[in-house]
Amino acid sequence: PIIRSSIIYIKKNHQEKIELKDVAQFCSLSTYHFSHLFTKEVGISLINFINKIRIEKAVFFLSTTDQTMQEIASHVGFEDANYFARKFKSYMGCSPSEYRAAKLC
Repeated sequence: PIIRSSIIYIKKNHQEKIELKDVAQFCSLSTYHFSHLFTKEVGISLINFINKIRIEKAVFFLSTTDQTMQEIASHVGFEDANYFARKFKSYMGCSPSEYRAAKLC
């Protein structure tokens, strides 16, 4: 239940700056205990999970809007469009522009 509630929290707040301490505090756990529990149950680290959620949201916006990369990056929670593009490529195998042009990677 703790991890499930943290996932709901992340999905609702993915566009905000989310740090380990924020989610751990939301769950009333120490950062170390929460991080260990999250990784054990979900199979990936918290930051990788947050980035995965953000990339999934970005895929939706790339497919359904004509927003700029900067707008999409900001909308899904990345402060830097270049960092967003690098993370997108590492998760999807192509750049956001390539994805938008082809609608797939």
